[in-house]
Amino acid sequence: MTQFYEVAPRDVKTSESRGQGSDMIVKAEADGHVCTFTAAPLPNAKYGWALASLNCAK
Repeated sequence: MTQFYEVAPRDVKTSESRGQGSDMIVKAEADGHVCTFTAAPLPNAKYGWALASLNCAK
């Protein structure tokens, strides 16, 4: 999100919630922009999660 909208990471506010099954939904907001990310577990990934979808709007 910081790359798409040229905002500093410290200015991005996030919230997490459970999606379907074991998915997580992450909502990120900055400077009037909102992005929703769906993350799915991926045990072999560096942090254990993989981005499954991304939707951004202003």
